[in-house]
Amino acid sequence: MKPNDLIPSSAQVSTTESHSNSSISASTVARYRQAEWAHEAAKECAIRDLTVNSNLSAQEITTAVMQIQRFHQNAQNCTATIQAMSNPEITDQDATTMKSMRKEGLTDAQIAELFATNQTKVNRMINGN
Repeated sequence: MKPNDLIPSSAQVSTTESHSNSSISASTVARYRQAEWAHEAAKECAIRDLTVNSNLSAQEITTAVMQIQRFHQNAQNCTATIQAMSNPEITDQDATTMKSMRKEGLTDAQIAELFATNQTKVNRMINGN
């Protein structure tokens, strides 16, 4: 008897459905979006560095740029996947993330963009109104 034989097929379906209904917080999605911004900035720097590096052949530069583009596309796809599994509702728990982002130097407008909301909502969440 295999271990899977001990689990009824209906339980496996239930487990799968329960997993697919789980949600990810708005804070997690916002952090993924923030990471995507960082990846975009790094991509631009790397491509700029590659284009001024005379030690590489044109083919090496092209290959490196293509790898950077693929990495960035994967980051975007990951963010989209996380967003699709998320609960877009902003909760009181997200206020902590918003406060942290403000301490990191992000403006309320940037935080609002990351949370797909408006500045007024961000300000109210951070100030507890």
